[in-house]
Amino acid sequence: MHIRDVMRIAAFMPAYRSGLGSGVEVFFRDGTTGWVEMRLTTFIARLAAAFAVDVRESRRKFGPVVKQKNLVPLVLAPLFIYVPVKLRKPLVSGDPAYGYFRLRSILEVSPQPEPATIRLEGGQEITVLQSMRTVHHRLRKTHSLEASIFEQYCLTMGDASHNYLNYFTISPYRQENSGIYGIITENMKEEVGGYANRTPEPDGGVGFSAT
Repeated sequence: MHIRDVMRIAAFMPAYRSGLGSGVEVFFRDGTTGWVEMRLTTFIARLAAAFAVDVRESRRKFGPVVKQKNLVPLVLAPLFIYVPVKLRKPLVSGDPAYGYFRLRSILEVSPQPEPATIRLEGGQEITVLQSMRTVHHRLRKTHSLEASIFEQYCLTMGDASHNYLNYFTISPYRQENSGIYGIITENMKEEVGGYANRTPEPDGGVGFSAT
């Protein structure tokens, strides 16, 4: 999986499919969805590997910032932080119950359908199994974490941090140059739009089947 693949993801969550079993449902920022037959923990590991992030070390580092040991947000980069939210009751013991939502892809949290529903930038609406109060509490903590990461990043990078922020606050579809990471140029629009139908890549990339 490449960084440009991860950048398209607004949310991902465990899901069951008849005849296939457990996998991961992926909600893309352009409003499309995909499916990958893979354990959630493996999927998270693939995402982290794309950014050279050690998930265990990340949780150890950022857990104290959000004041919790479990369900620490998944931090891949300053603008790619994913918030864990409970979505389902496991069918069997050990099944994952939480999905992950990119903080900056969440447009709204509403009380209907109950107990709370999250609307993503692609227009998808996902009903969760936690109250609005709990979801907002998690989002406030994650926003505080994001602010802390930005502060540390700016102190470390100095003037270079402004280039990073300017790059990532522009819609990927409007970028004309590869810039940092070489992600999403104008000539990649068709590729971006086709992620939901991608096939597995030789280097271990993940292919998403359309849903």
